[in-house]
Amino acid sequence: MRSFPLALVAVIIVLLARVALGADANVAAGESEEIGPLVGLGLISILVLVGLFVVAMGVALAVLLCIAVGVLLFVGILSTSVAVGIVRRNPAAGVRVLFIQAGAVAGAVCGTVVAWLVPGKGSEALLAGAVAGLVCGGTLGDLLNRACGRAASRFTAWYEARYGNSPVETPAA
Repeated sequence: MRSFPLALVAVIIVLLARVALGADANVAAGESEEIGPLVGLGLISILVLVGLFVVAMGVALAVLLCIAVGVLLFVGILSTSVAVGIVRRNPAAGVRVLFIQAGAVAGAVCGTVVAWLVPGKGSEALLAGAVAGLVCGGTLGDLLNRACGRAASRFTAWYEARYGNSPVETPAA
């Protein structure tokens, strides 16, 4: 499959060289043989198609690389959260770290969008993006952390009211 575009490019180069050399040889011999408009149009359309193919392959490669970076970022965040939960022997600590990291990623995205949308380019845009990213990430991480804490306390209260004991054993000090 990879040899197809290379072979196509090679054929185009040979055709262009033959046309150029053939025209020079005929002019030197005193003959005047011009290339028809359809041949030139065909060569131009082939060159345009090859160019579009190369651009499409570049875009596809860029999309695949972005997906790979996103997957690696997700795996890193998830594994860090699991590691914190294991080291501290507290799953809630791992979940808190997960929410704070999710807030940090959302803050980075928010800061990038704000820096891109600010009319003044340069240091003002970077400062606005950094401040917006910091505020957005911190706020979102804190909101997720608080929401999870409230949901856990409500679940614990519901479980104790229904079954009479706590779903989580508290370690003895």
